[in-house]
Amino acid sequence: MRQRELIENGSPCFDDFTNKNMQTIIDAQRIGLIPCSNFKQCEIKQISCYRVIAKEMANFILVNKNPLEEVIQKERIIFLEEAHKNVEFWIFRDGKWQIARGRENIVKDVVAFARIIMDIKPGERRPFTKDGMHIPVLGLRDQQYNDILDLQDIAGEVTHK
Repeated sequence: MRQRELIENGSPCFDDFTNKNMQTIIDAQRIGLIPCSNFKQCEIKQISCYRVIAKEMANFILVNKNPLEEVIQKERIIFLEEAHKNVEFWIFRDGKWQIARGRENIVKDVVAFARIIMDIKPGERRPFTKDGMHIPVLGLRDQQYNDILDLQDIAGEVTHK
């Protein structure tokens, strides 16, 4: 999985999340800013971009302790029902940028790009704290609580794959 800081603070407009070599903030700085090829069109037409929405989804997925597929489904429902009332979106399909109309027509694209942004590999678990670590252990009760959270997370991740 990509470094949490990169997922939270990276920009789909200037960071190439399709680059598998970009896993950390340091990688992103080394690679440098790479404006999206559609950036100028976004400014001119002021149409929502599915990649920006996918980044919001990735951030939500990252901090949510529920099983991954459950979180994705919940965020998908929120997106369709409430968020982003805009009816036109920039999407990148079939090797080119195009405009899609209607939120229901871009849900798969948003989810797919959120997965690209996070780059979760098989067997990896999502971190839950700012520094990318699990909740720090402060004492015996905290350790027991953390163990319960970890077991719930592992069970949820395994049963929802």
